[in-house]
Amino acid sequence: MWNFYWGRDMSQNDVVKLAISELGARGDGMASYEGEPVYIAYGLPGDIVEATLEREGKNAWRGVIQTIVTPSPVRIAPICQHFGTCGGCALQHMKLETYSDWAKDRIGVALSQHGLEDIPTHDIALSPQGSRRRLDLKAMKTGSGVALGYHTQKSTKLINLLECLVAKPDLVALFDPLRSLLAGLLKSGQGAGVRLLDADTGIGVQIGLPGEPDLDARMDLAEFAEHHDLAGLWIDVGGFREPVAVRRALQVKMGAPENPVLVDVKPDSFLQASKDGEQALNHILSGQLSGCGYVLDLFAGLGTFALPIAAGAGGNAAHVCAVEGDKNALELLGAAANRTAGELQVERVHRDLFRRPMLPQEMADFDAIIIDPPRAGAKAQMAEIALSRVPVVMAVSCNPNTFARDARILVDGGYQLVEIWPVGQFLFSHHVELIAKFTR
Repeated sequence: MWNFYWGRDMSQNDVVKLAISELGARGDGMASYEGEPVYIAYGLPGDIVEATLEREGKNAWRGVIQTIVTPSPVRIAPICQHFGTCGGCALQHMKLETYSDWAKDRIGVALSQHGLEDIPTHDIALSPQGSRRRLDLKAMKTGSGVALGYHTQKSTKLINLLECLVAKPDLVALFDPLRSLLAGLLKSGQGAGVRLLDADTGIGVQIGLPGEPDLDARMDLAEFAEHHDLAGLWIDVGGFREPVAVRRALQVKMGAPENPVLVDVKPDSFLQASKDGEQALNHILSGQLSGCGYVLDLFAGLGTFALPIAAGAGGNAAHVCAVEGDKNALELLGAAANRTAGELQVERVHRDLFRRPMLPQEMADFDAIIIDPPRAGAKAQMAEIALSRVPVVMAVSCNPNTFARDARILVDGGYQLVEIWPVGQFLFSHHVELIAKFTR
């Protein structure tokens, strides 16, 4: 028997034996108790477990494993010492090939709930260990020192990370030095936010402090940036970001390695979580949009897709219209396009697409649309695209559930969902991204 205790106080409920049959959308094992579903963290299909139960909603249970009586054949030993307490990786104990299949199947399950069946789906492109280039950590100073890491699952308790196998090693190497730095910046009981970005020109660090640092603290911050060869270090006090030491431009390369576009960023800029994932997404887009001369990029951000396509990814340089609600991101996109040799053909439109979606008559001249909304999807914008006559729509999504809802809108409007490419940038988590191709 495998005995488990996941770092939380257990109630004295009766223990029941359950057979786990499948994984839910959030990576929880699923079983049944007296005809009602039971969601079990860290359970895997094929496990037989003894668990305590707590009510979750009116018609479901939450199970907590006490003992694994018979382990699933796909269960393996997790590779990180923080597994089971850290709220980051939920599926590190599953064979990688099984994890890949499950992540791919998640998309099919979400689509089937909206009546979309048997859509051709490629194998998932997984980012490897040690590839996550941006981290958003929390810190807290206590009597025993500074804890730096993530919260435990569904809790405010902070896990002091000693390792993180999904993050880039250069970022993990800063954990201990940051603890020493924060020990001198924080008082006992005070917390801070720490954002790290491993860009192509070096690491950027942004520290959210509870109060204005004095001159000595600023000197310590500047020396930290110098000693660790940071590209830059910023502080954030009350929502106001201030550079403390900018030693060189913090930039990322977007697009094909042989023809990259340099974009200025900050540690809290929204970027794809890994360079591998970004390149996988762009490779798919450039291949599917080859021959498209005029492309509309909705929710364009910093230009993750607009800039490579305008620079000729896939063999032809398209004219791109980039629409984005974040004015700062749009300005950085424009600056990158303007300083590129020959200046890229990128129009920029500042527009809140949730309040003012692009209308069919505004989209009439485009050969293709790229749309990459936030996790909530873009229901209103998809409804307008469904009324348009644009031949090709490439939808990028980080949420299979809202994607499936929005896909139904396009299909009901006369588009065909041709194929799907899953992309897994958040290794060992329940998150999965995708690109889907729709044709009119």
